[in-house]
Amino acid sequence: MKKSYLKIYILTIIPAAIFFMSNLEGSKEAAVFLLFGGFFLTFLNWKKNSDCRVKDFINRVF
Repeated sequence: MKKSYLKIYILTIIPAAIFFMSNLEGSKEAAVFLLFGGFFLTFLNWKKNSDCRVKDFINRVF
């Protein structure tokens, strides 16, 4: 596993699970946002290694 995937999991998906299990107000919405954000970033990172169009998009946007 690459370090970039591990960073995404640590910063988005694990906190999403913690937020989802807590009973704070608005935590469920934040958890869903973090979860889908993590999935999207993981997908972009995966596609960046294989497709030059995605690499160009990431370089322009970020």
